[in-house]
Amino acid sequence: MSIRKIFITAIAAGAIVEAAGQTGAGSYHPSWFRTPRMAPITEVRTSKTIDVTALGAKPDDGKDDHRAIERAIEQMMQAKNGVKLYFPKGRYDITPPSGKESHCFTVAGCSDFLIMADGAQIVIHDPAKGFLRMQDCRRGIIKGFGVDYSPLPYTQGVITMVDQKENIFEVKIDEGYPSPLDGNFAEAPTRWASVLTDNGGVITLKRGGPNLVPAQSISEGSDKGVFRIKTSAAAANGIARGDLYALIARYNGRPAFSTLRCRQVTLMENTCYAGPAGGFAIGGSSEIGIIRCNVLRKPGRYISQNADCVHVTPGAIGPWIEGCVFEGQMDDAINLKTEMVNIIEARGPDRFLVTGAVEEGDSLSLFNPREGVLIGRCVVTSAVKEKAGAEIRVSQKFEGIRAGAKDRQADMFFNDNRSNESFVIRGNSFRLSRRYGMLIQATHGTIDGNTFQSTSTGAITLQNSASWPEGFVPRNVHIAGNTIIDCGFDTSYGRETPPAPIIVRTTTVNSGVKASWRGVTGIVIENNVIDSNSAYCISLSGTSGIVIRNNEMIRKGPQSIFRENSDNVIIE
Repeated sequence: MSIRKIFITAIAAGAIVEAAGQTGAGSYHPSWFRTPRMAPITEVRTSKTIDVTALGAKPDDGKDDHRAIERAIEQMMQAKNGVKLYFPKGRYDITPPSGKESHCFTVAGCSDFLIMADGAQIVIHDPAKGFLRMQDCRRGIIKGFGVDYSPLPYTQGVITMVDQKENIFEVKIDEGYPSPLDGNFAEAPTRWASVLTDNGGVITLKRGGPNLVPAQSISEGSDKGVFRIKTSAAAANGIARGDLYALIARYNGRPAFSTLRCRQVTLMENTCYAGPAGGFAIGGSSEIGIIRCNVLRKPGRYISQNADCVHVTPGAIGPWIEGCVFEGQMDDAINLKTEMVNIIEARGPDRFLVTGAVEEGDSLSLFNPREGVLIGRCVVTSAVKEKAGAEIRVSQKFEGIRAGAKDRQADMFFNDNRSNESFVIRGNSFRLSRRYGMLIQATHGTIDGNTFQSTSTGAITLQNSASWPEGFVPRNVHIAGNTIIDCGFDTSYGRETPPAPIIVRTTTVNSGVKASWRGVTGIVIENNVIDSNSAYCISLSGTSGIVIRNNEMIRKGPQSIFRENSDNVIIE
C-alpha cells in the first residue's frame, strides 16, 4: 500500500500514559525535557452528583436550557470540590443572555470535579459566544460534549461572478446558511473569507488562490440569496466563478472550551463542529490535557471552527494533546507560545517598566527583533507592580535598549519560565485546513506519531514570531514518527520562503531580513515520513544543533533539506 493510502486510512489513536485516580501515574520526563510533568488526569473521584435535568434542563424539547444549567453550575461552585455535574444524553438548546460575557457558562474555583456529558449535544443560539470557560480550577475533567451553533458563526456559498477590474464578486449563499448581512457579521471584530475547492468531497483551500479574502463591503446582489462583495485587488485576481466561499465572523477570546489559570484539567472526548473563535483555548494554565477531542466539519459544510483548534497562551507547563482529529479550521490547528514581555520604559541599564506577569526569579531573554539578535539573558531580581505594568530589576546591565510597548521594532524580553515547556503532541490527525498544522513557539516538547494531510501553510513550524510578536525561539523539541502528506502548498500568506512541510527558523520583524542569530537549537527530526509537494521536505534558517536522521523524504526538488545560516546540523 502506498504512503498516501496508508495516511488517508489512518486514524489517530494514541495511547496516553494513563493517570491513576486524581494524581496520575507518576511523572513523564524524557531526556529533552527540562522539567518533569504529570500525565493527564483521566479519572476523578467525586462525592456528590448534580444532574442538570433535576434543575430544570430538558433535552430534546427545543426550549432554552441556559438558566437551568446555570443553576446547576451555581450549586457546583458552592460545593467547590468533589462534584460531578451530569448532562444526560440529548440535545440542549442554549440561548445565553445578551451582554459582554464571552461564554455561555463559567465554572470558577472548583477542584476535583467531573463535568460529564453522556452524549449530550450543545446547540448554542448566539454565534458570538463560546460554550464553557473554566477559571482558577484544579484537578478536573470535562468529558463527552458535542458543541454546535444555530445560526452558524460563518456562512458559505458558491461564487457566481467575478469582476476583477472593480475587485467585486458575487456569491450565492447555500440554503440554510446565514446572510452575510446579519448583525453577527457586521459587529464581528474580524470578518474575512477563504476560497476553497471540492475535489471529490475533499474540501481544501484553493491552490494558487488567495489565502484570505477581505470583505470590504457587502450588499445584496443581482438575485435572491446572492450577495455582492468588494474585496482587494490581490484577492479578486485569485478567485473565479465556481469557487467555494466561506465567510467568517470571528470573535477572538470566545472558543468553545477555555481554561484560564487552571492546573491539571483534562478535556476528554469533546467535539466542536463550529465556533466564533477556536475549539480549545488554554490561558495561563499548566498541565492541561486535551485527549481524544475533535474539531470536525459536518457533512455539507465547507469549514469547522473560525480560528485555532487549540490556542495556548503562555504557561509554565504546556498541554498534553493526544488522540485528537482536527480538520477544516480557518487558522492554525495548534499554536503554543512563550510569554513576551514588552519594555514600556528603560529606566536604567538594569531597571525596566514592563508588561506581563513577571515575577522575581524568572529567567528572561532580551531580543532585538529588527536584526533577529539575542542581546542577552538575565534573571529578575525584583518585581514591583505599577499601574502601567511592573518595574523589574535584572541581574545584567543592558545599554541602549529600544523601548516601546506598541512598537514592534522595539527590543523585548521573553520569559523562559512561561514557555509552555514539557508539552506533548502525540497521535493526532491534522487534515484539510487553512494555515499551520502546528505553530510551535515553546520549548522542551514532544511531537510524535501524528498524521498531517493538506494543511495549507505546512505541517510543523518551529519558530519565534517576531513580525507578530507572541513567542520565542523553540529549543529541545523531539519530532519523531510523524506522517506528512501534501502540506505547505500555500505560500501566499506569510513568509514561507522556501516552503516546506517542516520549517525550523529564527525570524525578524522586517520582511526580507534574515535573522543573524542561530536561535532555534536542540531539535531532533527522526523517523518521519514526509511526502512534500514543494522542492524541500525540511527548511532550516537561523538554527544550530539540529539532528535529522532516518526520515523517508519525497519531494519535487533535487535536495530534501534547505539550509541557511545554520551550523552543527547532523544529517544521517
